[in-house]
Amino acid sequence: MSANETIIKQALKGARTKDKLELCGFWFEFLSEKLVFPFSAKAVIAEYTQNVKDGDIVTVKSIYDYYDMYGIMMEVSKERKKYYIPLCELEVAEKKSGNFKYVEAYNDWFANYDFWNQFQFSKRSNINNK
Repeated sequence: MSANETIIKQALKGARTKDKLELCGFWFEFLSEKLVFPFSAKAVIAEYTQNVKDGDIVTVKSIYDYYDMYGIMMEVSKERKKYYIPLCELEVAEKKSGNFKYVEAYNDWFANYDFWNQFQFSKRSNINNK
């Protein structure tokens, strides 16, 4: 089992839904407990806001909210201005940081939602059929 798979299973423990918004709620709670703020991150996609470009380094201040289309939204600052950016558009700058593995696992799940959703429920149905 990969490290990302282990974290994804921890984050979605107890989830009985395929609804992306509800699953983001599980991630919101999980990441609220695991992430340590503030931390530096690099914008790797930067499509949500015009004020943060690919490669920009931002300071992640907190988890803001979650939405179906964008997933977990983070409050970040850049040059003393506040922005809200989807977590899936960020990568933790310090790879040795404890935050790196959690953000990487979330981004893996979010980018591959259909795969993980199918995987999660196919494993559960296989267990229930034994």
